Amino acid sequence: MREKKVSVILLSMGGPDTISAIRPFLFNLFRDRDIIPIPGGPVVQTLFAYVVSGIRARKVRPLYEQIGGGSPIASITEAQARKLELFLNEEGPCRFTTHVGMRYWYPFVKHAVSEVREEKPDLLVALSLYPHYSRTTTGSSLRELKRCLERWKVDVPLRVVREYPDHPGYIASLREKILPLVKESSPERTAIVFSAHGLPKGLIAAGDPYLSQVETTVKRVMDDFPGFPWYLSFQSRLGRDWLEPDTEEVIRLARRSEFEKVVLVPVSFVCDHIETLYEVDIYYRQVAEEEGLEFARAGV
Repeated sequence: MREKKVSVILLSMGGPDTISAIRPFLFNLFRDRDIIPIPGGPVVQTLFAYVVSGIRARKVRPLYEQIGGGSPIASITEAQARKLELFLNEEGPCRFTTHVGMRYWYPFVKHAVSEVREEKPDLLVALSLYPHYSRTTTGSSLRELKRCLERWKVDVPLRVVREYPDHPGYIASLREKILPLVKESSPERTAIVFSAHGLPKGLIAAGDPYLSQVETTVKRVMDDFPGFPWYLSFQSRLGRDWLEPDTEEVIRLARRSEFEKVVLVPVSFVCDHIETLYEVDIYYRQVAEEEGLEFARAGV
């Protein structure tokens, strides 16, 4: 009997791996109408992306320089894919291969689909690396995947792992990363701050499940830490009409509430990139130190 072949594509946002890649990465991001739809159609959207990517690139270049000159998200995700492939092939009756498909920078989704086409699998699994579904992240990646499958004429059964906000493995992973940071801490002096990526409030009001799924994750995790006060906050916010409270404001609030230590938990990320390596490890740590707070960050 022929061994069944299963291809798995890990879907993520991607990130600029060099300084010169920052602007084209941002151009691709702002051109995506699932992120910020601009009235006027694709032509106006492209013009918007060209202008805004130039402005944003100048602003964020120093931040990338502080984390080594680029995002490690592609190399980390490739390593995750290889480990997943080894794990899946240890016990399963199928032969698994894994591929990485990034939305806005190399390796793009189209490159993963090209590899899958050569493999001619019996089944394709799309695995989102966003634990919480939003049309701006997982939704956008899945739409791009389906466009590429049609373009490359890859006709194969598709199964999608769309979200996993309360999956036991994901919850256990977060708990394991928090436990060593609070094991010797007193609940009276320590606040646990969950920091998720921000989104526009209007998107949530329109029915996007992202916020409710993040809240589900946090509540499941905190079942194992009774007595510890906690906050849910949002980072990488691009405007006043985005989800609140801001992570920086919550850190300062913790000091005013007479806590002595903050344990920051990046809750919507599964590997390190600019949002954790700069925003959390450098910027929020500085904010905590300014406030006289002990700062600890859970891994992703």
